[in-house]
Amino acid sequence: MLLIGLYLSLPPMVAAALAGFAVGLLQSATGQNDQAVSFVPRILAAGAAVMVFGMWLISLATDFWYRLWTSLPELVR
Repeated sequence: MLLIGLYLSLPPMVAAALAGFAVGLLQSATGQNDQAVSFVPRILAAGAAVMVFGMWLISLATDFWYRLWTSLPELVR
């Protein structure tokens, strides 16, 4: 169950981390230090990752819930 949570959160987190790293490099190169500038690219990168990996994420979550509900009678006993 925890592995499913990791799989579902990994694409947006990695995309946001990479975008934050790239923006941090750009900010350090230009000397600009504004937190608001780094927030928008991270949110856009996370949204883009959800859009790209969305069908895989939905199928993974749907398969998990299907297996959970079908095995629920065995878990209740």
